[in-house]
Amino acid sequence: MEEVIRPDGTSFYRLSRRPKPGTLTLTLVEGARETRLVPGKDYVVDDLGNLQLSRPLFPTAPDLSPVYLLAVYAPEEAARDLLAYGLSGVYEAGGLRFGLSAAHLGGWRFGAEVGYQEGANRLSLKGSYQEGRFGLSFGGDTRLGAFRLRGDLRAEDLSQGLSALQGQARLAYEEGPLGVALEHATPAQTAILLEYRPRPFTVGAGLGYLWGEGSWAFLGRAGYEAGEARALLTHAQPFSVGKAITRLDAAWPLDPNLRLEGGLAYTWGEGVSGTLGLRQRLGDANLALAYELPTASGEGNRARFGLEAPFPLTDRLSLNLSTGLERRLGPGRPSPPSASPPATRWRTSWPPWGWKPPWARRPNWSSRAGPREAWTRRTPSPPTSPTRSSPSPGPASPWPTPSSPPR
Repeated sequence: MEEVIRPDGTSFYRLSRRPKPGTLTLTLVEGARETRLVPGKDYVVDDLGNLQLSRPLFPTAPDLSPVYLLAVYAPEEAARDLLAYGLSGVYEAGGLRFGLSAAHLGGWRFGAEVGYQEGANRLSLKGSYQEGRFGLSFGGDTRLGAFRLRGDLRAEDLSQGLSALQGQARLAYEEGPLGVALEHATPAQTAILLEYRPRPFTVGAGLGYLWGEGSWAFLGRAGYEAGEARALLTHAQPFSVGKAITRLDAAWPLDPNLRLEGGLAYTWGEGVSGTLGLRQRLGDANLALAYELPTASGEGNRARFGLEAPFPLTDRLSLNLSTGLERRLGPGRPSPPSASPPATRWRTSWPPWGWKPPWARRPNWSSRAGPREAWTRRTPSPPTSPTRSSPSPGPASPWPTPSSPPR
């Protein structure tokens, strides 16, 4: 069964049913980005279905995109006369990962994935099929020779066409001042542009297709990028009766520790939508404030505040305080819960007497009877500090967000 868990700002959650041992897979979804969590490192689960994550999760990311956990498992009390079977295999070597799976539980489910990760370069493509629905997830940030690929796209049902894709992705030729770019962005818009980049400026023009409007459009672009400051203005003018859209994406440092970020879209004849945010670093503490403008449909008009502050207790032990607060500013509209869960972090080398934590006691080869993973090569490694990342291709986040994947 599949279960969606909505975070509430804490690191403790409970599955609605008790899972059979070894059947749980947990995926963190942040907007259009998916991250599969590793048991024993990112979370632990007991026989009653109680989940404890390695760090707290909040219902939205710093850019106010939704965050949730997707749990897939076999319930302990599942009917014993229901036959379930499946087979999956994963191969990992040198940063490459290939996987195939098939399972039957009242109906067939299929999955496939291919990925690569080395240092800051990452590339992942996953596909799934279940009950007539084709799902797709893509994530990447890497250089392919003279090309640069970056972005995150996700669709739960591709039968709806490319309009079902959520997120942004861009493949661009960046060798020299003249280049070509292929892009896809939300709301569903695919475009190819010819760009001229006399540093630090960028100008470009191209042709795009608006999937929601079902029409072609002319695209014009102007941008500026120098150091950490960047701004990009794009205008889409449909050839038919569709509505023109002008979008501004910017990240601008106001001082070495304060940064202004925003993504605004003006739909001609309707109004402005998007988000504005500030990120501040105070010593070892990181703060973020974001505001989503109200839309014509009555959505938006909400603000989010996030804080993470470490307090070193000893050379190896520190206490981390994470807090998040989100409020809808309209009258009579409920706000998501807020929380301030503390967390401790211990840093040490392997003890000289040879004790190892549970995740280091696993054999190098393991087999799992599940639809997603089997015969997986595992390399034991000591725990690492939480990574700092932000969804691409949005503005890079200089602070460790509460909604980042647990590590």
